[in-house]
Amino acid sequence: MSLQCFLDFGNSRVKAWLCLDNVVLEKISHVHRLDVHSFFTEMPDLFQQRMDFVGVTSVLDAKSNHEFAVQAERQWGVQPRFAESQGNCCGVRNGYRQPEQLGVDRWMNILAVSGQEGGCCVVSCGTATTIDMIEDGSHTGGFILPGFQLQLQSLIQGTQKVRPGVLSDSAVSPGCSTTEAVHNGILLGQLSMIERCFNDMRQRFGGEGRLVLTGGDADKLGPHLACPHDIIPELVLVGLRRYFDFVVSSEE
Repeated sequence: MSLQCFLDFGNSRVKAWLCLDNVVLEKISHVHRLDVHSFFTEMPDLFQQRMDFVGVTSVLDAKSNHEFAVQAERQWGVQPRFAESQGNCCGVRNGYRQPEQLGVDRWMNILAVSGQEGGCCVVSCGTATTIDMIEDGSHTGGFILPGFQLQLQSLIQGTQKVRPGVLSDSAVSPGCSTTEAVHNGILLGQLSMIERCFNDMRQRFGGEGRLVLTGGDADKLGPHLACPHDIIPELVLVGLRRYFDFVVSSEE
């Protein structure tokens, strides 16, 4: 039997799966503080034991990744392996002219939803909103724009009088206060971008196609989308496990 840990270090959160022979035993998800020691001490007991394999995807800087790797090897008795963006993996072609420049989290999302005929639009709704297009198993490129909170912060920092308050539920109707106008405007902009990308892709495939959302703001955007979609909260980890299944089997 093989005990495996798969981790996804995003810009603000870390998610992890503990697996036994690829069957998920336990999951964790919390805001990370870039503090390696506290990360390991705060993990549930099941995550404290020795591992046979540790696979990681990370958008953090090289220093943070190195510190994590050193502590992980002490804690788990195995050196973690970090996923990388490649030109091809799992039969999927990377659409970037320089494949290594595609964010590894986006690459994992692409691998997670690929492997089917037709088109798929995968949207990560996090600190940044990223939209990637997969057509007949090949990544054809994508878009990056500031996420909901980044757009909100930019308005506050870039203006003197736009000071929106907290709004529990945004809508796509015109706002009747500055708070509503800002929140609803950001929401409408995000939805319009997603729907335009998805509808353009569907036209190329005769009305067929799949839209997949993931990330912390997926539940905020999903109810307002005017097109069918799936929400998969841990899509990066789905892709990460598929990535290492392919890489490890290729090495054997």
